[in-house]
Amino acid sequence: MFREAFSGCSDFSYEGLEVIFNWLEETNPDYELDVIEIKVCTVENTLAEAASLYSVPEKDIVQYLNDNTIVLGITSNGIVYNFF
Repeated sequence: MFREAFSGCSDFSYEGLEVIFNWLEETNPDYELDVIEIKVCTVENTLAEAASLYSVPEKDIVQYLNDNTIVLGITSNGIVYNFF
């Protein structure tokens, strides 16, 4: 049902949605799904894209995001983080 709510959304990979779902279940099991909030506050990028966005060397981007956002998880495509 969670993934269905994001059908037609290209912002997140299948694996990225799994990371978001698991993080929400762990941190706030009573969370009432708000797709717009998640789409606005959550980002999935490759490490290279994130490094470019924040002008940080790719080798340092995970630490940078840990220091400045909430990292939900790493996927085979990159990293999922948000600004909740």
